[in-house]
Amino acid sequence: MLWFNGELLPDDAPIAATSAGTLVGWGVFTTIGVWNTKPFALDLHLQRLHHDAAKAQIEYSIADETLAQAVQQVIDSNDIVRGLARITITKRGDERWNNSGGSDVSIVAQNFSSSTRLNDLRVALSPFRLHSQRATSGIKTTSYLDYQMAWMEAQSRGFDEGILLNERDEICEGARSNIFWVRDQTLCTPHLSSGCLPGIARALLLKWAHEENIETREDRFSLTDLLAADELFFSSAAVGLRPVRELSCETMQMFSQREVSWRLQTRWQQEVG
Repeated sequence: MLWFNGELLPDDAPIAATSAGTLVGWGVFTTIGVWNTKPFALDLHLQRLHHDAAKAQIEYSIADETLAQAVQQVIDSNDIVRGLARITITKRGDERWNNSGGSDVSIVAQNFSSSTRLNDLRVALSPFRLHSQRATSGIKTTSYLDYQMAWMEAQSRGFDEGILLNERDEICEGARSNIFWVRDQTLCTPHLSSGCLPGIARALLLKWAHEENIETREDRFSLTDLLAADELFFSSAAVGLRPVRELSCETMQMFSQREVSWRLQTRWQQEVG
């Protein structure tokens, strides 16, 4: 079951073939982790949708309270215990193929399969780059092919995730997640000016680190900075914190230290219940 423009439907939603969302990927979305049948940090996801939709010049009028109820309705209708929910907002008119106003809002959800294993990650440096000054920098758009191709390329080499650099060869983010590492007890992550997405999990981990008296640093970092790390992990709102055990970058680097990441992982589990 899915939710589309106020209705719960048993099958795919009828989005027009000429909509801007279909033709040029003009849309925004957010993916929400579901723990114990409940969407985690939903208020932050809805805030991001407002921000991203405004930046992408997409108007929608559905109230946050209605969206929150709809997300829970879709979770319940699909018997989601531990999984994902996604809200997608796509623009209708692109002023060329379609002159319609407004947008379409859809919500889908799925359980993690029984075969899903959230083991420590094996990651590699991606051959692809993200430009920090691209028009959609910092916006989670449905024009997601750059990220998908980077993830698929890493998968084709037997890795779980790819690390993307920007045009200045600075560390940016993972293909599906934000990146963190620890150096001398300081939690480091790329500044938003690198072009990385302002992930929900990223914001929460920085907030919790402050509350746990863990020193943090958001900055522009080089690959050399990353290779000097004591701990390395990725974060996403869908799955939480994922430690890295192996990084492939010219040579293979192993990570076994877990002190700071363990503290934050423990906090994550406490928060999601």
